[in-house]
Amino acid sequence: MKKRLLNPVFIAAVAGLTYQLLVKYGAAPEAGVYQAAVDIVTYAVIGVGIYKTFPAEDAK
Repeated sequence: MKKRLLNPVFIAAVAGLTYQLLVKYGAAPEAGVYQAAVDIVTYAVIGVGIYKTFPAEDAK
């Protein structure tokens, strides 16, 4: 399940669906603002995934 949630195509599909729902209910921000927010969240997910690949160092 986690692998599916981190799939870029799945993230894009969820982002598109969310935007369409926001447009339908009249709560959607401008497309550029929404795209910037999606980019920030996506980069954060990618960054956390990369960070977790490094071995943990023992605190001394």
